Amino acid sequence: MLGFIFLLFYASRSDVVRQEIKKSVKQTFKEQFDCDWDGDVESIDLLSLNIQFINVSMLPSNRADGWSLFAHKFYMSASLFDFILYHTFICHGYFDEIIIYEKQIENRSHFLQILSKMFANGLPSNMSFNYISINQGQVILEDASYGAKVSYSYHCQMSRERDGLHSKLYFLDGNFVYKNITIVEKMFGNLISIIPYNKDLQDIYVRVDCRLTIPLLGEKGQCFLVGDLYRGRGAFVISNEDQSFIIEPLKILLQEDAIPCTCSLTMESVIMQQLIAQKIIVPDLVGNATLSLKCNLLDFNAGIQGILQLESIFYKNSNLINRASLSFYKDDGDYTTKLFIDNNLLFQGSTEFGKNSIRFGITNIADIQPWWSRYWIVPVGNVSVTGSMQPSLYESQGSYQLQFHSSKLDSKARVEGVYHINKEQFSCSGSILDKKYECKIGLQPKPHLELLRYYSSEETFIDLREQIDSVSRTSGFIGFNC
Repeated sequence: MLGFIFLLFYASRSDVVRQEIKKSVKQTFKEQFDCDWDGDVESIDLLSLNIQFINVSMLPSNRADGWSLFAHKFYMSASLFDFILYHTFICHGYFDEIIIYEKQIENRSHFLQILSKMFANGLPSNMSFNYISINQGQVILEDASYGAKVSYSYHCQMSRERDGLHSKLYFLDGNFVYKNITIVEKMFGNLISIIPYNKDLQDIYVRVDCRLTIPLLGEKGQCFLVGDLYRGRGAFVISNEDQSFIIEPLKILLQEDAIPCTCSLTMESVIMQQLIAQKIIVPDLVGNATLSLKCNLLDFNAGIQGILQLESIFYKNSNLINRASLSFYKDDGDYTTKLFIDNNLLFQGSTEFGKNSIRFGITNIADIQPWWSRYWIVPVGNVSVTGSMQPSLYESQGSYQLQFHSSKLDSKARVEGVYHINKEQFSCSGSILDKKYECKIGLQPKPHLELLRYYSSEETFIDLREQIDSVSRTSGFIGFNC
């Protein structure tokens, strides 16, 4: 026994033994996981079965899989007693300063498949990992299909228990970017999960409790995320401190080939302005908006179904909208939208999503009574609006036309024109009968009239302009024959 101990002692300091161990590890990862492993053996102790690697890297043999792993240090230890008793190396692994990068294509994670195989007895029969600890880890995930990027720093602990793989993930900092727009940042908190070995979705358990910041909400962007997933069903809540922005409930259902998701987002007017324009444009506009969504988290191409509801919209003391809702759903590749005012369906349209823009068309499917006159109506099909939007630029442009009818006056009036809107200005121009008009409304620092003209080739009836020295004053004239 003493001679055996001396043999292990000197073998632990042999360069030949270290090279053989390195060669064996590389061969194991190549044969079992189809990965190229590399690293240097910093120290080895065969008596306590402790090995320390430095500058560890792991890459897929097929580089097109798009993932990589780099670790400054990796420690692996096992119990000699367990090996003598069970003839198996029950290993514990410790990573220090590890970086994992993956670029997913078509929502497939090749690295996750490798990790799952490793914990599902993919290693040699006489070797298993029962515990892994990660200190100062970082994960960077990119999705080539949707232009999304997730990165976070963390500590992690994973262990094999009787009922499955137990994980404790402590977020130190994280962010989520979608098409170059930061959706979530400064995320910290914890996530606890249990993944069963039999891969039964009903036995998966997840609990999350995090704090995060949503930059688009401005000063009210500090939020929390809490919830859990149990027996295939999950319910989560995202809200800021004063609950002027709240997603409750966010429900998901785990299925074999789909993850149906429903959520209801409620926000006040100032929050909605902050999300759309990144600034509160009209502070005197109050009211609530609720967005309800349904989708499949594994297949966004199948479409998103939802309803946007506006209730009790007031400007100062004037009631603008009691209740309005806009529903949308995917139909034959395009989205069909319907606009309801006080539960009456007035407009219907279609929307087509492109790579960088959204094209839409709207028409009325019911007679519309203008609020300023009971002698005129807009019959069915006499309102037409077509245009496009570039969400990343907060910009939209298009054309419109509508025709008024009056049975009492036996007359028709046609209005048509074009419009353009961005974060700085709304402008439109066109014609009413044989007269022309143009209008410009500045949106920054607050809405104000910059220009309003109504004229013909012979004379001008309205000419109002913003004074150059003061955006709070407008001068001009209104003229008419009397």
